[in-house]
Order: sequence, then C-alpha cells, then structure tokens
Amino acid sequence: MNGAERVYRILLLAYPLSFRREFEHEMVLFFRDQRREGAVRGAAYWLALCADTIRSAPREWHARFTEISLIGGLFMKTMAVLAMMIGAFQGFNGMREATAINFSGRPGLEQAGLTLAILSSLFLIVAGAALLRRGRDAAGLARAAAIATICSFVFMGATSPVLSIFAMLLGTVFPAAMLVYLFINRSAGPARPLVS
Repeated sequence: MNGAERVYRILLLAYPLSFRREFEHEMVLFFRDQRREGAVRGAAYWLALCADTIRSAPREWHARFTEISLIGGLFMKTMAVLAMMIGAFQGFNGMREATAINFSGRPGLEQAGLTLAILSSLFLIVAGAALLRRGRDAAGLARAAAIATICSFVFMGATSPVLSIFAMLLGTVFPAAMLVYLFINRSAGPARPLVS
C-alpha cells in the first residue's frame, strides 16, 4: 500500500462503519484502478476527492441514522414500555417509602422531595404511554418527563436520600438514557402509531 492509498483510506474513515464494511473494498479497488491510469495526481484530484467526501459522507451518516430510526420503532416501543414500568416501580417505591418513614412527621424538604419523585414517576408513566402511541407531542412529553424525573430524584437525593441507591440510580440513569435516545431520534419525524 502506497502513501496515496493510505491517505485515501483515511478519507474513507469519514463514512459510517456499516457503509465502509459494505463498500470500502470496491472503493479501494476503484482508487487503485484510477491510480494505475494516472488519474491520482495533483492537487485538483485530491481537492475534488475531499469535496466529494465532504458532500457524500454526511448523506451516508444521515441515511444510517434514518435507518436506525426506522428500525427504532421497535426501540421506541421498548423505551416506552420501560418508561412505564420504571415509572410504576418508582411511584410504588416512593409511596411505600412514604408510608414506611412516617411521611407527615418528616421535615418539609423530605416531604417535597418524595412527593416530587412520586409525581415525576407518574409523569414518566404518562410519557411512556404517549411514546407507545407515538402521538404528535410524545417526544416533547417524554423529554419533559425525563428532565422532571432527573431533577426530582437529584433534589430528593440532595435533600433527603430516603430511597435506595438502586432506586436513585434508576430514577436518574434511565431518564438520561431516554433523553439521549430521543435526541438521536429527533430527526425521525412523525411516525406511524405502533399501537392501533
């Protein structure tokens, strides 16, 4: 492999891995053919090649993310079901803790933290149901629920850590993962309902 081919292979790294797995071999063979024919010479060739990479690599990344979001219907359904299950678990856990710690006799910050955690858990259930139905505002509702859940569990953890470490992690890590997932799939646009 000569220096020009090494540079060409570095340019190919701009493309998604799935694209490279499928087409890299043929692209390298085509490059070698062009090099043998003498076309791989001069700055004009490399500038044109870089310009083509700048144009086509983002299209391939967009196609890859679109493919993921189409497949993402299954992931979205899974995320929705998880949101409802985790919301139900956290709500039940919060209510159980409220009865176990004599809620009315606790300081105001502890009461506020536990109340916020229970309410945000219910919000997570509603958001999960909206994601499952894939309504117009489902993503916005899910983002709001995730942010509210994270904030309420962080507030509760800072003021009165009455829930277990597992419950606290679940109340912050899952909503954060849901936010990341929604951010990645924001370009998917409106989708058909998963449930009729």
